[in-house]
Amino acid sequence: MVKAEITKRKPKTTTKVAKKSKVSIKPKLIPRRKLLRRSRSAWVFFSSSQRAKTLKENPGLSFGAVSQLLSPIWQSMSEEEKKPYYDMYIQDKQRYIKDKQSLSPEHRKMLRQHIRSKNLKKKGRPSPVLSSYMLFVRAKHKEISAQHPTSSFLEVGKIMGDIWRGMSEYDKQPYSALHEQDKQRFINEMKAYAK
Repeated sequence: MVKAEITKRKPKTTTKVAKKSKVSIKPKLIPRRKLLRRSRSAWVFFSSSQRAKTLKENPGLSFGAVSQLLSPIWQSMSEEEKKPYYDMYIQDKQRYIKDKQSLSPEHRKMLRQHIRSKNLKKKGRPSPVLSSYMLFVRAKHKEISAQHPTSSFLEVGKIMGDIWRGMSEYDKQPYSALHEQDKQRFINEMKAYAK
């Protein structure tokens, strides 16, 4: 019988040099507000000019409370009184258009990415809970529209609102039950969406 010689392999003494992989480094997204600031409305110019004065007269008011105080003033103003704020709006709109046109191709791409990511967040999200009234509208809209064929969409909405306000709690109960079911559906879908 012939004995086969068993030879042990010697360990390699050379070390492997890792291959350089081509890694594309994406430029960091610049916040949308720094890329391109949107134009402000005439109302925003008015409220920001009056905010300090209002806070001085009523210290400790929240942002929303200041807006609630200023809103009736804005609505009662004549077109002539609003004109300076509309002029500011037009100037700011022109600034926005000029800034948007002067964006570099790289920044335009980033702006599109911001818009795309915002839309992607909305895509898989469950639809919101419908109120009892909205469930009533869904159920009765075709019927009431058929009863009032010459009425516009807005007029049909007013008719439905009047019917809803005239209903008793007992008549509204089926829609309240549907609302509770829809609320449970939303909770379950949000749990699945969050995973």
